[in-house]
Amino acid sequence: MPETVVSENKTFQDLNPLFVGYEYCEPGHCFGPAVREYYLLHYIMAGKGSYFVEGREYRLQKGDCFLIKPGQLTVYRADRDEPWYYVWIGFNGRLAEDFRNLKPVSRVGAGVFLEIRRLEDFSGLRKEYLTSLLFRLYCDFFQNRKQEKDVAGELYEYICYNYMSDITVEGMAAMVNVDRRYLSRLFKKKYGLPLKQFLVEYRMQRAAQFLREGMSVSCVADMVGYHDVCNFSKMFKKVWGQSPALFAGKDICLF
Repeated sequence: MPETVVSENKTFQDLNPLFVGYEYCEPGHCFGPAVREYYLLHYIMAGKGSYFVEGREYRLQKGDCFLIKPGQLTVYRADRDEPWYYVWIGFNGRLAEDFRNLKPVSRVGAGVFLEIRRLEDFSGLRKEYLTSLLFRLYCDFFQNRKQEKDVAGELYEYICYNYMSDITVEGMAAMVNVDRRYLSRLFKKKYGLPLKQFLVEYRMQRAAQFLREGMSVSCVADMVGYHDVCNFSKMFKKVWGQSPALFAGKDICLF
C-alpha cells in the first residue's frame, strides 16, 4: 500500500471503511499529537511501541490492538530497538459508535488484519470487501456482549418469512424454549394479538393478496401453509366473512 483511501460510500450506514494501510516503522518513529474525526484501529504485527492517550502510556507489542476514537488527542511511537510494524483501518458509521466504550488497548485475532494487509492484491469491490472485514472485526470485539433478547420480535420476523411452512405455536415455543402460554402473552403485549391469532391473520392477509392476483384457491391454500383446502376456506371465511372463492369474485369450485 502503504495506505489505500476508500471513498466514503453513504450506502454503508452501519460500518463504513475510510482507508487502510500498513507501515514498517523506523526506530523511534512518532505520529502525533493528532486528533481524528473517525475511528482508527492499529494492529501490531511485529515489534514494540508506545501509545499515549488520556494522559496514560501503553507499552505495546505483537498481538496488541490500539484504538483511536474521534476527538481524542493521541500520540504513538515506535520502539527504538524493536520498532513496530502495524496494519490499520479507519472507519465510521452507526455501529462504529459501539467502539466508543472499548478500552484503548485490546487483543484480538490477527486474521482480519492479515487480510487487510493483502488488500493490494485484491481487485474489484474493495469497499464491499473491506466492509465485510469490518463486520468480522465487530464480531471479534463484541461477540460476548450480552443483549436483551427480543423473543416476540424474532417470532414476528419468523412468521413473516415462514408463514407458508407448517409452523405452529407449539413449534415456535419449543424453538425459543419458552412456555407457549407465556410466549403468547409476550407476543400480545408487543403486537396486540395472541401469537396464534397473529399467525392465522397474517396468513389470511397474504391469502387475500394472492387471490386478488388471480391465483386459484387450492394454490393459495398451499402457499399460506394449509394443505387442507377445506380448513383453509373455513379460516379464511372466519377472518374475511366470506369464502375465498367469493372473495376473489369467482364462482368456481375449490379444486
